[in-house]
This record gives sequence, structure tokens and C-alpha cells, in this order.
Amino acid sequence: MLDKPPYVGLTENTLEYELLARGLRWRAIYAPESLELPDRIEQLGRLRRAGEQARISPGLPMKLAIADARLALLPLTTDASEDEQAILVHPCSLLTTLTTLFEILWERGIPPSDLATEPSVEADADHTLLMLLAAGTTDEAIARKLGISLRTARRRLARLMRQHSVQTRFQLGLVAGRGGLTGER
Repeated sequence: MLDKPPYVGLTENTLEYELLARGLRWRAIYAPESLELPDRIEQLGRLRRAGEQARISPGLPMKLAIADARLALLPLTTDASEDEQAILVHPCSLLTTLTTLFEILWERGIPPSDLATEPSVEADADHTLLMLLAAGTTDEAIARKLGISLRTARRRLARLMRQHSVQTRFQLGLVAGRGGLTGER
């Protein structure tokens, strides 16, 4: 599935836990802005521990659910209206295109590592900061997640840029995402 705001109702899918417990394979790609919701990172941690495979990818074009590469559910609107309508896509060239798009976004996405743990020491905070940065999260959202001021977040980013010998925030995100700094510890 592709997961991005806005949402109607709850963001936690209790059915997913049941399906994962039965051995269903579930892959989800989250938009970085979805991480800004309260408790969302903790939810992703619970889902990961339950067996969900997840990635974070900026620029998700839509919400989407695909089942067994045989069906897709595609919302008709991008807003969060109560009467949201969707198209059920059966095998056809559109389903092939949507499945291919998902796979491209999956390959491009960044695994969330263990974002679900609250940082308790500076190294953990730096790890979370790098993960959020690599996922395309804004400085403001990073500061909120870490419970620090925007100025402190930017100071930490500057220190990490010096530490990893890069000149820009973008380069640090690349180093973090592609260089393994956000991987499992």
C-alpha cells in the first residue's frame, strides 16, 4: 500500500495485525508527512514488529492498496472527504502500471529502521534524526519528533554534516539513506 495524508478516521489498521499474525505478507510505503502525526512512528514500530515491511518515500503521488497483484483500490480524490470514492482495478494495463509504480517507489524508499524507539541518549537521537532526514522530513517535523527546538535540531544537523564531511542537508540525507547510517543497529 501507499500511505499518505490526509486521513479519514483512524490511522491504525487493526485488521492488518490480524492478517500479519496469520502470515500474510504486507508491504507499505509511507509518505514522510505521515510521520508528523502524533504517535505515528510508534505505530510503524508496532506494525514492523508484527511483520509489516515498510519504506518511507517522499513524493508519493496517491494513496493505493494492491492485493496479490490482482486487484488495486485507488481513491478518486486526494482530499479526506467523508464520502471518499475509489476505483477497484481488476487485471489490466492500469493495474500493471500501478504495481510497477509501487515497485519503483519501494526500491527508492528508505527502510524506517527502528524509528519506533524514543531517543534516550544523543546517539539514538542522532540515529532518529538521520532516519527522518533521509526520509525527507522537514526540520520542523524532526524537531517536534525529537522534542527539541527547531534551532537545536538545526544545530544537530550542522554537527552531523561536519561529522560526515558533507556541505548540505541534502548530502547528509543521501549519506544517511544510502550509506547505511539509518540501518539496523
